[in-house]
Amino acid sequence: MTKIITKKMVSISIKPLHSLEEILKYENAIWTKISQPRLEELLKGHEDYIQGYLGAKRASLKLLDMS
Repeated sequence: MTKIITKKMVSISIKPLHSLEEILKYENAIWTKISQPRLEELLKGHEDYIQGYLGAKRASLKLLDMS
């Protein structure tokens, strides 16, 4: 068991996250839309990855707009 000892309390302020619509307004937004066929292709590849097929890739859905 690990104990964490601190000498003083620290307060932090957290700003609310922007909505996806606000983020996508910007020209340099890094979010990209994904089509249904492309999503299905990624998920099939991930299924192969889970089953342990050689060369299969784990799906990464980071920064994809699926709305």
